[in-house]
Amino acid sequence: MQFMNTGAVLRSLKPAWLCPVVLGLVAALQHTALAQEAVHFICVAAAEADTGYVYDIAAVPGGRVLIGARQGLFLARENAGKIGVGKVGAGPAGDADTGRVLAIQAFAGGALVGAENGLFVARETNGTIAVARAGDAATGPVHVMHDLASAGVLVGSENGLFLAREAERKVTVAPVGDVQIGRVYHMMEGPSGGVLIADATGWFLARATGGTVTVEAAGEVDTGPVLAVHDFRPGTKLIRATAGSFVARENGGKVTVRPASVPMTGEIGALHELPGLGMLVHAEKGWFLARPMSDGAFGSRVDGPDTQRVFQMKTLPGSGVLIQDRNMWYLARHADGKVTFAPVGDVEITERVHAMGDWPGGGVLIGADKGLFLAREANGKVTIEPAGGTDTGYVYVIRPLRGGSILVGSRKGWFVARDTGGRLTLTPAGQADAGRVNHTRDLNDAVLIGGESGLFLAASSPAPGCGGR
Repeated sequence: MQFMNTGAVLRSLKPAWLCPVVLGLVAALQHTALAQEAVHFICVAAAEADTGYVYDIAAVPGGRVLIGARQGLFLARENAGKIGVGKVGAGPAGDADTGRVLAIQAFAGGALVGAENGLFVARETNGTIAVARAGDAATGPVHVMHDLASAGVLVGSENGLFLAREAERKVTVAPVGDVQIGRVYHMMEGPSGGVLIADATGWFLARATGGTVTVEAAGEVDTGPVLAVHDFRPGTKLIRATAGSFVARENGGKVTVRPASVPMTGEIGALHELPGLGMLVHAEKGWFLARPMSDGAFGSRVDGPDTQRVFQMKTLPGSGVLIQDRNMWYLARHADGKVTFAPVGDVEITERVHAMGDWPGGGVLIGADKGLFLAREANGKVTIEPAGGTDTGYVYVIRPLRGGSILVGSRKGWFVARDTGGRLTLTPAGQADAGRVNHTRDLNDAVLIGGESGLFLAASSPAPGCGGR
């Protein structure tokens, strides 16, 4: 990096009073340039721990992060500016044979650990975090957990629904409710409190009242696996599942889950909120606008392009909703209660899309088979063009970093995208192969990346595989 010649600048200046001003200006410029240099260096490298496939990453008290993986439970923490990752062992009387760790939930100053071999608790004692079995309930493998206000933590497992509580550092785990529940597949916040639970046959609602937890049926609809949940209106949630769109709504103190409306049956390809109007939905039978109604939701047909399947929908700030189907890119706008669609370009511009994210300089970044692209609108025209001037190969990760830059993961390595004078630039950030990425989480100024190939770190300190500074 080059700096201006201070002596030459001062010799060219006649008024003496300018000298301290210029000296201060030059020092500030040098300090800023050096700071930018330090911030710009980011490297992605494998963590020095054999985690195997990563299932979950969760923050725990004390500024640390727990990682649930094929090889068990791991702890990531920062020490002297560097991130260390190590396996969490058993305490003096602990049973640390978790098997695969599938879910982690903050609990009583530590964490509940849902694993292949049951439910465990991780706690700090004398500066060391250790894991031990939580209670003696026959939960079987634990798949999902959810906090239930002040009553404890709901534990969804192979053998049904359980409640974990803590009193005087002792954990109790027991079946909850009088309703027979099979393997729990999904949990989510209820439309007006409580927790909605799905098993293979239907939905249930768990509530805590005065220290007592009740579980009641909330509909016998077979939604199939849940793909996404959207807050639709106060007291209503719109559920996108493999069997279609469904509405969870409370009425008279009772919560039910039922199909959203008859016209929107079949597979839902994609949906996206249109603020103040409703939810734009693409289904097997075409385009619909799902609007909140007094009894839930109703889908009215919308005139739109004849698309077999929609793969992506993403807000293009200030413009509308960017849509990709099998053959084309479109922009959907809404005004005066009406939705209109306009073609933007052929899908061959990008081919298949793997990731999308907002670009701080304006527009949307698109990670696709053909590389990295930037969609934006100028003078009323939306364009999708290659970005960064680098052959990245297909891009599968677009993830914001602190300070406004973007982490980009691709077939040909990792990059950091920055706005440099209104131009998007890419800086190489390592060649680590994380495979498919399932989870990311900040740890101070670093980012933990969990994928099918294990755990990786994106950090500013030199790391193995990055070649130092």
